[in-house]
Parts: sequence; structure tokens; C-alpha cells
Amino acid sequence: RWLREETGYSFLQLVSMNRIARARQDLAMTDDRIKDIITRVGYLDMASFARKFKEMEGVTPGEYRAIHRKG
Repeated sequence: RWLREETGYSFLQLVSMNRIARARQDLAMTDDRIKDIITRVGYLDMASFARKFKEMEGVTPGEYRAIHRKG
């Protein structure tokens, strides 16, 4: 309860936001396979990650990588 009062988010929401932020960075800055990134940030299911990523970012992980590719 305290966490939600302080941040406006539940613990699970904060964990999910952190995982997506780490995935965004890896998608933009590495050539690692998307499947490997998903596993590294703590998701076991590619479909649920892709759904959550699109919900939060408005694009799929592959689309995000194409848009934000460095180099």
C-alpha cells in the first residue's frame, strides 16, 4: 500500500516498467536476439512480453528496434 501511495504504481507495475525499460535499451543498443533480451529481462513467454511492450510503447519490440537502431 505504501508503495502505491508514494509512486502511484503497484509493485508489479513498477517491475514491469523496469523490465520494459531495460528491454528498450537493449533493443536499441545491441544486436542481441529479441528472444534473448526477453529472457534476460525476466519474461518467460514471448507473446506476453510482446503484448505488454506494445501496450506500453505503442509498437512491437521489432518495430521499436528498427526505429531506434543506433549506427
